[in-house]
Amino acid sequence: MKEARNKVDQRSGASDSHPLTAEPRASILVVDDHPANLVALEAILAPLGHDLVMARSGVEALREILQREFALILLDVQMADMNGFETASFIKQHPRSRHIPIIFITAVNRDAVHVFRGYSHGAVDYLVKPFDADILRSKAAVFIELYLRGEKLKLQERLLHEREQVRAAQWQRPDTRLAEITGEDLEPELEVDLFSLLSAFQA
Repeated sequence: MKEARNKVDQRSGASDSHPLTAEPRASILVVDDHPANLVALEAILAPLGHDLVMARSGVEALREILQREFALILLDVQMADMNGFETASFIKQHPRSRHIPIIFITAVNRDAVHVFRGYSHGAVDYLVKPFDADILRSKAAVFIELYLRGEKLKLQERLLHEREQVRAAQWQRPDTRLAEITGEDLEPELEVDLFSLLSAFQA
């Protein structure tokens, strides 16, 4: 299990060095207190090509959420100490994580009451074992795509805001304002003379 975790950490660490122009990657948090289940879920989700972070308890999952952003959480319902419903409740209470979609996974609670309880705790889906691996992978891919689209929009908005700030700063210079109006750059001597005239006029 440690080797699998190290593999995931190395893979996620390598992505941090990608430039903004590189294809963005998402992180998926998988929470289960059985190592064998974590290994199985890693094998299912690995083909998606995103970063997988494994947590073996609700407490460990909450620690991971405080350290990084996640596109999706796969959460086992039946766990010792803090079960999946309790973990989801804490996740949804925190402003940093309340927006993260949660898919509950269970091998025991199949009845409608527990399914309803899962949705009432903020789940976007509730899967009962055994489930089809392709279906889980497809569901995960949809939420990852939605997350990446949102991240791209945020990046575009940030770059646009930065360009507007640069433009606003340049517009404060008299020579830049005149160049914008005339469409021509000023000669250095005229630039100095114009600035002197403007200063004298304002005085």
